[in-house]
Amino acid sequence: MSGAEEISPVAVHSGGILCAASDGTRIVMGGDDGKLVALSANGKATLLATDAKRRWIDNTALHPDGAVAWSAGKTAFVRSGKGEEKSSTRPLPSAGWRLPQKACGSRSRIITA
Repeated sequence: MSGAEEISPVAVHSGGILCAASDGTRIVMGGDDGKLVALSANGKATLLATDAKRRWIDNTALHPDGAVAWSAGKTAFVRSGKGEEKSSTRPLPSAGWRLPQKACGSRSRIITA
């Protein structure tokens, strides 16, 4: 493999990866271990959130301003690019929701996987 970079595995979840989204600088993944993890281009994994009830993180979305949104069960969470966090609980599981643009504090569209 001359000229090719070496491929190295990176541990990001202790179980399965259920969802992923990328904004071009990072990949954010949710797993059945209740964790939301960001993986940078240089291979550094950063824990972004852990669900208090250890529910599956089954949806995630990213915004160009650095905001990240994810869901666990019937609850959707949004952390703005400035670090402010909000949550919303719905009567039905959050799979298939369209996350509101105003939740990210911007009028721009959310990038989803």
